[in-house]
Amino acid sequence: MNNILREIFDTDRLHEVWQSLTRNRRRTLLTAFGVFWGVFMLVMMLSIGNGIKGNIIGAIGQIPSNMTLVFTQRTSIPYAGFRKGRYWDIKAEDMQEIQAKVPEIETISPIVWGASENIVNGDKSGSYQIRGVSGEYTKTFPVNVTAGRFINDMDVAECRKVVVLGQKIVDEIFYGKVPLGKYVRIGGISYQVIGVSVQKTDNFNLGSREDETITMPYTLVQRLYNMGTNLGILMIRAKEDVPIASIEGQVGSILKSRHMISPDDTVALDFMNLDQILQVFKALGLGISLLIWIVGLGTLLSGAVGVSNIVMITVKERTNEIGVRRAIGARPSSIVSQIMCESLIITVAAGISGLVAGVGFMAMLGDNFKLGAGESAMTLINPMLDFSTAVSALVVIILIGLAAGLLPARRALRIKAIDAIREE
Repeated sequence: MNNILREIFDTDRLHEVWQSLTRNRRRTLLTAFGVFWGVFMLVMMLSIGNGIKGNIIGAIGQIPSNMTLVFTQRTSIPYAGFRKGRYWDIKAEDMQEIQAKVPEIETISPIVWGASENIVNGDKSGSYQIRGVSGEYTKTFPVNVTAGRFINDMDVAECRKVVVLGQKIVDEIFYGKVPLGKYVRIGGISYQVIGVSVQKTDNFNLGSREDETITMPYTLVQRLYNMGTNLGILMIRAKEDVPIASIEGQVGSILKSRHMISPDDTVALDFMNLDQILQVFKALGLGISLLIWIVGLGTLLSGAVGVSNIVMITVKERTNEIGVRRAIGARPSSIVSQIMCESLIITVAAGISGLVAGVGFMAMLGDNFKLGAGESAMTLINPMLDFSTAVSALVVIILIGLAAGLLPARRALRIKAIDAIREE
C-alpha cells in the first residue's frame, strides 16, 4: 500500500495521468461535475442544517434551564368522596405553601390568563390577550423590557392598575411612540403604561407572543375576572445545584394533598420540564445532521460511480498499453497507482471545488437566508459549515476517490499481454 501511495504522488506519474485525463476533456469535465455537484449540495445541506439547529437551540437556549411549568387537568381517579373527572385550580395559597415547604425552589411565579380586550388610542384600536404575572416572572422566564420597567411585587401587593404593553401593540396602536407614564383605555378601564416588552424568542411562547400581550399584576387580573385566588400556571425554577425533576414530586404531593386528589392520579397534574424539551430539540438537531449526511453521501456515491465507470472505460481503451507494460515487467503497484491516481485527481479536484463553491455561496447569503416566506419564515442562525465538518467532508471525498478507482484498478491488474495482442 505504501508503494502504491508513493507512486500515486510521483511527479512523473502525475504528469502522465494529467495527459491521460486531458486527452478527453469533455468526458473528464462531465464526470467531475457529478462529484462537484454532489459536494456542493452536501455543503449546502450541512450549512442549512447548522442554521436550523442554531435557530432551534438558540431559541430554546434562551429559556432558563432547570425550570418546569405546572398545569392542572381533570382528575382521573375517584378519591375522598369525589368522583373522577373533577375540575380543580391551583390557588395562590398553594403557591405560598409550596414556597414555604420546598426550600430548593429558586423562583416561583404564576401566570393568570384573562380575556382578549380591546385597547383604544384615538382612531386606532385592537384586541389583545391579557396576562397577569408576579414580580418574579422576569427572574423565571426571559423578557426584554425596552422601555420603563416590568411588573414588580408592589404592583401585585397593591393590585395597581398598571400595564406593560407588547412592542407590536405600541407599533400598531400608538404608531411606534411609547406611551410611557400615560393612561390608556383597555376594555373600557384606564391603566397606566409602565413599560414595553419585546419578544425574546420566536420559537417558544407561554400562551401568546410577548409582542402581542398586555401584562398586568396577576392580582388585578384575578379581580377583573372574578377568579378569586385561582392561578392558571405555575412556573418553578430550582436552585442551580438541584435537578428540577426532584422538585416536581414534592410540588405534586403538596398540591394533591391540598385538593383531595389521589396520590396515584397521574393525569390530574401535569408538568412541562423544559430541560427535557431542550434534550428533545438537541436530539432533533442530531437527527437532522444524520439525515443530511445520509442524503449527501448518497449524492456523492452516485458521483463516485460515475468516476469509476469513466476510469473503467479508460482502462478498456488502454488495454493494449497496460498489457504491453505488464509484458515488459511493470509492477502491479505501478499499474494500480496510475488508475487510482486518475480517479483520485478527478474526485478530489471536483470535490474541493464543490466544497469551496458551497462555502462561498453560503457566505454570500450570510444570516439573511431564510426558509419559508412571510411571518412563518425561519431565520437561519450562522448557516455556515464549521471547520471540523469541512475536514470530515474532505476526508470523505478522498476516500470516495480511492474507492472509485479500486474496481478499475482490479480490472487493469487482470489484463495480460495476450489481451493486448487480441485487442490489437
